[in-house]
Amino acid sequence: MTATGPAYVCAPALAHQAMCGPVIIDRMRSKALLGITALCSVLAACQKQDASSFTLYRKSVLNDGARIHVATFDAADGETYNRENCAATAGLFGCQPGARTRFWGEKVRFRP
Repeated sequence: MTATGPAYVCAPALAHQAMCGPVIIDRMRSKALLGITALCSVLAACQKQDASSFTLYRKSVLNDGARIHVATFDAADGETYNRENCAATAGLFGCQPGARTRFWGEKVRFRP
């Protein structure tokens, strides 16, 4: 026996520690990941809308009412740059031989 207690540890205590130790760590990791995910969600929701973004859409050959996302233009160079690139891309896609869909841009950031 030592000054702090017995010099031996019973087998059930060791088995309990071996089994529960990883569980406690996994719970802590799970809580940390949940907290990080919640924080990222809040920060994403608080971001101001990017007023200079443009999104390129196209119609579907099978469903004329469909709006299919093609690209989002959100360069830091500003609204004019993004609008011109979106319009140029719509024109290039639309003038392809055999293209049967319509392409257009909207001044909005795409949200799935």
